[in-house]
Amino acid sequence: MTSILIVDDDPKVLKEVSGKLTAAGYGCHISADGEKALEILNRESIDLLILDVMIPGISGFELCRRIHTNTELYALPILFISAMNGEEEIAHGLAQGADDYLTKPFKSETLLSRVQSLLAGSTHGRLTDELTSLPGPKQVKLDIQKAINLKQQFTAIYIELLHVNEMGRLAGVEARARAIRHLARGLSQCGGEFKSKLFSVGHMGGGHFLCLIEPPLAEDYCRTVRKLWRRHLPNLHESLGIGIQDGSTAGGAFPELDLLFCVAVHEPASRHSAQDLFETLTHLRQSALAASGAGIYFDRRR
Repeated sequence: MTSILIVDDDPKVLKEVSGKLTAAGYGCHISADGEKALEILNRESIDLLILDVMIPGISGFELCRRIHTNTELYALPILFISAMNGEEEIAHGLAQGADDYLTKPFKSETLLSRVQSLLAGSTHGRLTDELTSLPGPKQVKLDIQKAINLKQQFTAIYIELLHVNEMGRLAGVEARARAIRHLARGLSQCGGEFKSKLFSVGHMGGGHFLCLIEPPLAEDYCRTVRKLWRRHLPNLHESLGIGIQDGSTAGGAFPELDLLFCVAVHEPASRHSAQDLFETLTHLRQSALAASGAGIYFDRRR
């Protein structure tokens, strides 16, 4: 049975929420303060945490941060429920690593819908990308939030396989998938060449990837990946039936499959969230595409 922990210092809320969830077929644990909630999490197998912000002992925000620094619990989906309904409070709650935020009062149908959605998204299949067997977007975001909560210095590198969609329209869906898998293997292979305790790489969908690595290794990693990609590109073309010299297929010509790297560093003292980091990489990508596209681009603002 799916097990849910509900943490709120209001007995009426605990009774109402646990009653609705129990009636829907879920098993429920309840707690009125953060310290006891943490004990339950360490003792029981919990699939979802429903958490009020203002609770005795450890606050909801602090409990959320602690969960995301715990190697056993950091993937646990978290739903905040709170009477604090300002945009700033909601944004702050999500920045702590929560997956959703529901303001009080709420309808039971809305609560059940959010719970079902979070539980569906927490399965292993959603954390691992089927095409590449790399961690998927949810896992990548969890890894970033964990590194932020642990106050680690790290570099986030966004990698894009340029023109892969155009190639897919000309050479077919399977050719597009093969090119993406080829790059995924190269990214993992290059990561293994560096003595990095932090390195991880995930597939964000399509031709988009994101990796974490120590700042001193970031530029060398990008250059190593690009060198390997260029060396293997003719073999990839040949396996796909693409002309090596003119880059043509039976359907026509397409631009070269090149790589774009966007690099941003997160400092331990920074108060930026995972969302802030993604926004930085998005702005950097837009500037790079407006300039020349392929290449390695660094965020120089921090």
